[in-house]
Amino acid sequence: MKKLGLYIVTLLFSTAAMAEYVIYVNDGETRVREEKCVEVDSVKLSESQVSLHKGTKVYQYSNSTANFTFEKIVTANDTVKITYQGLVAPIIENPYPETVLISVDGANVSVNCVNQLKDVVYLLQGTSQNGSFFIDSPRKFSLVLNNLSLTSANECSAIRSVSESAMTIILPTGTVSALADSYLDTCNATLRSKGQILFSEEGSGSLTVIGNAKRAIQSGDYIKVDGGNIVATSLLGDVVKANDYFKMCGGSLEVRGTGLEVSAGYAFMNGGTLTINSTVTDSKGIKVVKDTTVPDYVSNGSMDIYGGTLYINVSGEGSKGIKTEGNINIYGGTIVGNVTSPYLIEPDDVSYGSLMKADKRINISEGQINIVLAKEALGARGLASDSGITISGKASINILANNDAYLTEKSDGSLKAKQGHGIKTDGDVNINGESTLNISSAASSYSSYCITANNIIFDDSNVTSLYSYANSAFNAKTVKLQNGLVIAATGNGFSPGGSARLAAMGATYIGLGSKNSILYGSTLSMMSDSKYVIGSTVSVQDAAGNPLLIYQSAASDFNMLLGYLQVASPQFVKGVPFIYSSDGVAQGGSSYHGYMVGSTYSGGISYSFTAGVANTNVTVR
Repeated sequence: MKKLGLYIVTLLFSTAAMAEYVIYVNDGETRVREEKCVEVDSVKLSESQVSLHKGTKVYQYSNSTANFTFEKIVTANDTVKITYQGLVAPIIENPYPETVLISVDGANVSVNCVNQLKDVVYLLQGTSQNGSFFIDSPRKFSLVLNNLSLTSANECSAIRSVSESAMTIILPTGTVSALADSYLDTCNATLRSKGQILFSEEGSGSLTVIGNAKRAIQSGDYIKVDGGNIVATSLLGDVVKANDYFKMCGGSLEVRGTGLEVSAGYAFMNGGTLTINSTVTDSKGIKVVKDTTVPDYVSNGSMDIYGGTLYINVSGEGSKGIKTEGNINIYGGTIVGNVTSPYLIEPDDVSYGSLMKADKRINISEGQINIVLAKEALGARGLASDSGITISGKASINILANNDAYLTEKSDGSLKAKQGHGIKTDGDVNINGESTLNISSAASSYSSYCITANNIIFDDSNVTSLYSYANSAFNAKTVKLQNGLVIAATGNGFSPGGSARLAAMGATYIGLGSKNSILYGSTLSMMSDSKYVIGSTVSVQDAAGNPLLIYQSAASDFNMLLGYLQVASPQFVKGVPFIYSSDGVAQGGSSYHGYMVGSTYSGGISYSFTAGVANTNVTVR
């Protein structure tokens, strides 16, 4: 035993020599540990025990009973072929009969790889309505699905791996494969692996996976999609479930029914096309749960999107498109969302649908996001966060809130409206960088708020338009207009800011509503036209007649004929005269929600005014 122990120590210091070997620790006839030699730091021998050291972990065994064996990890160079043929036994072509042990029961195939043969390729093809494939392998392997149609007819998955090693699935270009389990399946998933599941980039074939008993695809480790075109369906549980994390980097994956869940880790997307069609009540299209067994880290419980295209359609009552216990971080890519979810009455609360809901923050720095809240999605939200939302960089966000409010009856019998929100957070909303944000609500008596937050801060060179047909564009304590261009409009008796206190501190601001907004702590004065005719074109010029701003509202956007037009500009200087012209004509250039760029202005009626002190409205007529 001592000689063997010394031999182990010597070999372990020769990393190159042992890189392709595995060490087995046996206590009598029982195998108690298996490790790649290259991952073991040292083995130390004493009079009474043997200690195996791996990083910070130490495994100790009795010197009198423990024994060590080695086995070389060998790369396979041939393919195991399994052809299903209906009710009868599949045809097996096995080039490794001494290593890859295969048993067959009806159309059910069981594979046990008994030594360190890695990268075995199993080609599965043919059709069976009562077959399955089961595998136990100590090393990583690949499954090539070559026009395979396989449905299990008993209590097992169609394909199941109990190996902790990676299972790579290759879908050859031009092939069409399908998997389904029976309603008797007790393994919880049609395609299930204890280890990792990787969909290879080698092919672009299609795979349909239907979960009749519970889930469609499940991994006890992680799932990564690099290629193939996969459609997964289940109405009874999470359609796709990964334990540690989910990565979408190529190919396409469509999830139909409930959603995709990461039960203890994070989700990541940087390519490919991911489509979520969540139709079940109170479901989460993408759900990410924190791993509570490890110290918290940045991505724990979060979803990070760097690229690719994400389509989310949410229709189940009270459902969420993305729901995370951590952050939602968007650094790029394209997201297209459609929410038709009605509200869900729960025992102690009402749950509203939303496209994105983060228990922590939503951070958006790049990418294109387009969201539609349908009329029937009563009280729904586009972006919702408990801790705050930041929109920065070159992000472009468009939210069309067509949804009505959820109406509830008060104690006196009158109705109380619970409006929807384009953006809602209990924290602050910060909009900065070269980001573009457009939010508009439908022509309804109970239209949505554009932004609801504690404080709303516009900074840097952002461009924003907020149009609420029958509600305040801002629903916050304060709105700080520090930089950029901000256009906010509302009708039906509201001011754009509602009860929020506007601080015009350096941004160009155009506000249009039935009332003036409240100024607070402004460093700039604000010009006000209390008789603005909706749909007309106005201009603000310096004393020499050079236009500083040209604006034309769209008459169809508001439920009024006359409104209060407020304008703040960093060019307004105390005591300096300016000219305000109304009912003129703008020619040429382009328009951003009525803000004219590169246009000329002529005609109309002109009014002279002098910019006042900070925190004042100067009424021009």
